[in-house]
Amino acid sequence: MRDVVAKNFLLSLMCCGSDVQHINQTALLSAPQVSAGAYSVTPERFEKAIATFAVRRATEGTWLNNRDQFLAPSADPLPEEFIVDCAVYAMFHATNQTASIKDVEYKGKTYQIINNFYPFLLSDVKKWSCSHSTVQQSLYGANKDRFGAKWLSKHTLSPEAAEVLSIGKEIYKLFYERLSSLPWPKFKISMWDCGWYQIRMALQAKGLGDDLFENLKEAYAVLEAKLRPLVFKYGFLDDTEELFEEI
Repeated sequence: MRDVVAKNFLLSLMCCGSDVQHINQTALLSAPQVSAGAYSVTPERFEKAIATFAVRRATEGTWLNNRDQFLAPSADPLPEEFIVDCAVYAMFHATNQTASIKDVEYKGKTYQIINNFYPFLLSDVKKWSCSHSTVQQSLYGANKDRFGAKWLSKHTLSPEAAEVLSIGKEIYKLFYERLSSLPWPKFKISMWDCGWYQIRMALQAKGLGDDLFENLKEAYAVLEAKLRPLVFKYGFLDDTEELFEEI
């Protein structure tokens, strides 16, 4: 039954295949994924799930490593800074497809899809200007922070992750400020905890925030460059190039 989620479901991790050639089949979603390579992420699985996502997405696929198999990490436990970097990396990746959608009808029932991977606390978001009355109303009535924001608030961010999150916050603020003029119906935007996909696509559809997106791209590249060698250091992949040098 691929339309069923685990108890305490947060999001789905689509994670098809165990080798590098399948890294592009890696995504985060706010609903079940009809794939044998997907599973429910719960609070207990959260840190392993985001590390898995980030490791796969930060890996650069080449003809040399195409068939290399991802492994269980040799480091146990993984350093906290690495896990937090993975979380911020996942939150602003293009394949973070988590979203909030109102009144989704399925098999005779109506569901409210919330975005558990939303990165900012309500205490911050409620201070921002919002030009869309329906979204503003949902924000004023909200009293529960999303899991991702609560999780981040309990951890110390590295300078690289903090820079990505800081620029990301400016993009989120611009989104709410200009929301009434954005194509919000097209992207099913009607609740305050919008997903990164909804936010960036709505802004880019109107050509807004280009400078901020460029700044984010640069900061994100720095974070990715930091994570990439750690994939090998912590044993998720064997260092193929190093093996060739030894031979």
